[in-house]
Amino acid sequence: MRRRSAVAAVLLGALCTASFSGCAAQAPSSAPTHLEITIRADGNAISAQFLLDCNGANALDSSTLPNAADACKLITDKPEIISSQDDPQAICTEIYGGPEKAEISGKLAGKTISTSFSKHNGCAIERWNRAELLLDQ
Repeated sequence: MRRRSAVAAVLLGALCTASFSGCAAQAPSSAPTHLEITIRADGNAISAQFLLDCNGANALDSSTLPNAADACKLITDKPEIISSQDDPQAICTEIYGGPEKAEISGKLAGKTISTSFSKHNGCAIERWNRAELLLDQ
């Protein structure tokens, strides 16, 4: 009886190992991210430009953005931070946060994006703040 239990345990263990390794082999790899970030502190002239290259949540050496490792993790966990736009029907406070503007373009996990940021009202300021790791230098 013990021998059957031992054989069954070994077979079950082998089956589980084969199943999990098969799942790992089939897991899709995330597409690389390559973003160009342009900051205009006065709203007009370019004050800074950066590259952010990520392989999943890992920053690549070609990145020039300060805190690139944290930025890659952020956009991997929450890509909507830079891919979503403000709802045009949203009611926003009319608070002016400053002249700063920024543009981000390139590939986000393999998908083409082109988006801009400003601080022209409360909604835009909140959106800027969510992406501040990419924008505030």
